[in-house]
Amino acid sequence: MKLVKLILILLVVVGVGYAVWRFLPGVRTKVESTVEEYGGWTDDARREDPVGFLEYAQEKMSADLQAFQKAKQDLAAARVKAEEEMQKTEDLRAAAERHSLEFRGAFQAAEASAAFPVAVSGAQYERDDMIEQVRLLLLQRDNYAGVAASYRKVLDTVDARQNDLDRRILDTKAQLTNLGAQKELVRIQKLTEETDELMAQVAELLGENSEVLQDLDSPVRTVEELMRSGGGGAAGTPVANTGGGDSDVMAFLKGSG
Repeated sequence: MKLVKLILILLVVVGVGYAVWRFLPGVRTKVESTVEEYGGWTDDARREDPVGFLEYAQEKMSADLQAFQKAKQDLAAARVKAEEEMQKTEDLRAAAERHSLEFRGAFQAAEASAAFPVAVSGAQYERDDMIEQVRLLLLQRDNYAGVAASYRKVLDTVDARQNDLDRRILDTKAQLTNLGAQKELVRIQKLTEETDELMAQVAELLGENSEVLQDLDSPVRTVEELMRSGGGGAAGTPVANTGGGDSDVMAFLKGSG
């Protein structure tokens, strides 16, 4: 029984030791000269263990690449949803515009003949009721136009992020392909000036990838969150608007534009 416990303890110790070696690259070299932060790679660490750093970089870039590709899928889904919601909002804006013009035509005819109440869209309207109805239609028209504009900003944001991700994916894939060949050369030649430059480039790319992944947050964000960040209202919901007084409504009803 004691022997079994001893074996289990040894297995745990070996497992922890392997994990530290595998996932904390800074432990491979002298702690006091190589660890910039817990488990990090400094310039000295890369020079002392260039092959280890490049192996670490390959794994990190592969993980980054998967995260970028997943984010790109999420962005594509967000774009589809934004386009659908924008189309719905545009349809509602167009309907409000169409009905407001219908009511304006009926109002002008009734005003000319003093023939109130007048029937419009299956209902009878007195003059004041018609003015109030047009006020509401104009309010909704303007609100839906604002929401549609917010969705256009969402689509612009999604497109910009997709372009950034496309470039990042291409850069990461290219560096991964390069590392596969360079790692063997480094293993043979150890450190050279070209190797030092390569590792600096790799470290820079890893840092840029990390920043991009942090910025992605969620587009990986929902469309609603994108809209809030862009200053729009909730998706599909008219933005509150208190404008449109009597003078504005009457100007519309009496106009022809």
